[in-house]
Amino acid sequence: LEEIAELFEGKLKGKILHFANSKTLNIDRETAQYFLDVTGAKAISGYEKPHIANSMLLDYHFFSLYPNYDHPTEIVEALFDKHYALCTNLGFHMYY
Repeated sequence: LEEIAELFEGKLKGKILHFANSKTLNIDRETAQYFLDVTGAKAISGYEKPHIANSMLLDYHFFSLYPNYDHPTEIVEALFDKHYALCTNLGFHMYY
C-alpha cells in the first residue's frame, strides 16, 4: 500500500479508493493515514475477510450510495443501516 501511495502521490484528491471483491484490506490506522496523507484521497475502504459473492452485493450498494453523500461517514452510516450483518461479516472498513 505504501508503494501505491508513492505512485499516486497527490493524485487522488477527493477520491475514495475501494478494495473490492477478492482483495482484502488488512491495515492499521497508521498505514491508512499515511496513504491518505500522501495521495490526498478522501478515504480508503475494503474488507478484512474475502468473500467474493457477498462483497459484490455490498460493493454495488456502496457505489450506489457514493453520489448521494458528501462525507465518508455518511456513506458508512447508510451502508451499515441497510446492510449491518453483511458489513460486519465481511469486515467492511473505511478510513478517512
